[in-house]
Parts: sequence; C-alpha cells; structure tokens
Amino acid sequence: MITDIQIQGECDTRFSAVKEAFAANFSERGDIGAAVSVYLGGASVVDIWAGYADGDRNRLFSGNHGGLPLRFPSKMSEINESHWK
Repeated sequence: MITDIQIQGECDTRFSAVKEAFAANFSERGDIGAAVSVYLGGASVVDIWAGYADGDRNRLFSGNHGGLPLRFPSKMSEINESHWK
C-alpha cells in the first residue's frame, strides 16, 4: 500500500470528496496508480492523478494520461449538475 501518495493536478473544492476517495484507493485499497477527470457543464472540475503508470513502479503517472471517456445519460447529468450548483 502507498501511504505517502502525492496527488497532482486540480480539484474544485466542491469536489473534495472525490479527491479524498481517490487518495483512499491508495492508502486503503492498494492502488498503485490512477487518474480521474470530471467535467461539469463542459468545464473541468476534477483532473487529478497519482502513483505509478506501470506495475513495476518505474514510471510515474503524468498529467498527460489517456483514459476511457465515460458519459452519463442526460437525465443523470442534470441530477448531478443540480446537486453541485
């Protein structure tokens, strides 16, 4: 487990729980590297990364991480957006 993880990037204060859960993946669940990006209304509100990009722990994650984009259905997005406004 990584206990001294340094999370890089930007996180809107309204989404501090996302950053806390992200950190817990390392300290409590044994994650070695990850990244997460969240957009709200077309604006980036979370873009964070930490740990290693490889299992041998030789290559750190960087801000230029690639990923699988996921979209919520529009009704779910409306619910989520109204919650964070």
